[in-house]
Amino acid sequence: GFPREAGARHASLFKVDGDETAFTCRMEISGCYPANLGLLSYYRTLTYDGHVLKVHDEWKASDPLKPTMTLLHEMPEPSFNCALPKTTDPFPINDAWLQSNWGDMLYRTIITAPEATESTVTLIFPL
Repeated sequence: GFPREAGARHASLFKVDGDETAFTCRMEISGCYPANLGLLSYYRTLTYDGHVLKVHDEWKASDPLKPTMTLLHEMPEPSFNCALPKTTDPFPINDAWLQSNWGDMLYRTIITAPEATESTVTLIFPL
């Protein structure tokens, strides 16, 4: 995608319902990705019920894509549910500013979806 600042400018839809105890946030984020990917739509919905955070992505593209989602976290064994293949590896932090916040090591989980012109992915994080 684009750098974080540029991606934020490209978001064309952002809607939040609820408060800090329970909420739903829905965004249309296809504009955050390069046009040559051919994304027709990409919706991300975050839902928090006070106990579980659910991240639900659904996208459509003009040509088949094989999407990959990368998560950085502090747990060697991530605690989330996902039906897609995933791998988790150590991810050393070499940047001094990041080390001041995260320490020397995070873990990177890579989730790979099958090639398709449309798909949905749901991650469920018990908190």
